Amino acid sequence: MIDCQLFGLNAGAHHLVSVVLHAAAALLLFTFCGNRPMHFWASAISAAIFAIHPLRVESVAWISERKDV
Repeated sequence: MIDCQLFGLNAGAHHLVSVVLHAAAALLLFTFCGNRPMHFWASAISAAIFAIHPLRVESVAWISERKDV
């Protein structure tokens, strides 16, 4: 509902918010996995794989699937 209040029915803005939320989730995954220096590359690779191919692609691609983000 906040997106509709801010952007109206502009689908591009709704999709952009979904992409930003997904990017934030990937950065959080990288941050929480990479606490030690020797785990940097493993956490970077796992976060990149998650960012490229999330578990639920529909949540990122479809605006109506925001409940899963």
